[in-house]
Amino acid sequence: MPSIVKQTYIALKKTATSRIFKIKKMFGLFKKKSPVEKLQEKHKKILEQAFQLSKSDRSASDKLYAEAAEIEKEISRHS
Repeated sequence: MPSIVKQTYIALKKTATSRIFKIKKMFGLFKKKSPVEKLQEKHKKILEQAFQLSKSDRSASDKLYAEAAEIEKEISRHS
């Protein structure tokens, strides 16, 4: 392939794939989350809170880490 044709082909391919990705992302907004996905999201939030609290209140942080461990067990039961 001549270089100009090749460059044009690559540019068109990138544009097409980015449009497809945007469409998939847009329709992903309406997808309902499974119970496992909800638990994973909750687990992540609790771990973030526990990390922030670990800097100031260690006992509260430990309670949140224990709660996160319980959620991990629930996730493993569902999987």
